[in-house]
Amino acid sequence: MLSFDDKVQITRQDGSRDPWSTPEEGKSNAYDCRIEYGSRLIRNQFGQEVISNEHIYFPGYVNVGYADELSWIDLSVKERTSKPASIEVIKDLDNIPRMTVVDL
Repeated sequence: MLSFDDKVQITRQDGSRDPWSTPEEGKSNAYDCRIEYGSRLIRNQFGQEVISNEHIYFPGYVNVGYADELSWIDLSVKERTSKPASIEVIKDLDNIPRMTVVDL
């Protein structure tokens, strides 16, 4: 069982400039999570192979997009900011979201 002792700030960056929609860009929320550090070879949203060094596990479903900025304090107590390279929602057998995994 994972413990979710870390915090990540997600700042919405829609990328859309639709004047009739409600502006979500710039809104920021903090989420409990678990951050693991280690290099992995993953496929990004375009299907390209890239190296991911941070892996963030959120309990349940978290609405995060590829244009959003994620900020956190790393192990050396420095603030880091990055955009997702890969987003995956893990569901159980009843099709209920149990975890959101973001690779950076």
